[in-house]
Amino acid sequence: MKKRELRFITEVGLFTALGLTLDFLAGWYSNFIFPSGGSISLAMVAIFIVSFRWGLKGGLTAGFLVGALQLLYSEVFGYGFDWKVVTGIVLLDYILAYTACGLAGIFAGKARQKSDGSGGLGFVTNGILFAAAIRTLCHIVSGLLFFREWIPEFILEDYVWWYWSIIYNLGFMAPSTLLCIIATHALFAAFSRRLLDVDQSLFGR
Repeated sequence: MKKRELRFITEVGLFTALGLTLDFLAGWYSNFIFPSGGSISLAMVAIFIVSFRWGLKGGLTAGFLVGALQLLYSEVFGYGFDWKVVTGIVLLDYILAYTACGLAGIFAGKARQKSDGSGGLGFVTNGILFAAAIRTLCHIVSGLLFFREWIPEFILEDYVWWYWSIIYNLGFMAPSTLLCIIATHALFAAFSRRLLDVDQSLFGR
């Protein structure tokens, strides 16, 4: 196995573990705020780092793994829903939602070209916003299709019912995206060359 391939596997594994850890910790303080799922979390930062470092291949792989492995400690299988509903939630809220975070890798090439100046951070921001928007859309669609029975009665009576899904999911995705932009900017501002050069190890020389 080539050194670069080994580095890819190692880094994807490490950042997947980091993303899962950050997501798990976020659940401790977010579950009571978002009882239907979701959290204000920095978990996406781990996926974004892999995305900008390794491009789409790395980002989509890390995102898929984070989403899939979350199912090991998720309560989705305890909701008591029909298996078709559970399958839909698994796909939209976990597999597709987190894999979508890897789409930030579309902007990896531009970020690498501009890594010597502030222009690179602009492409980093664009990548994060694009990926987070797709993830948010996945959650909103899931809410529209599968979570209607959880919507409070007063919302169903007074508002168009699908507003609930948009407002609820933006409630955790908007602050999470902002925090991830700030954190990722800080990391790339300090270590852009090391983070974007795949021929250079992130850990040590």
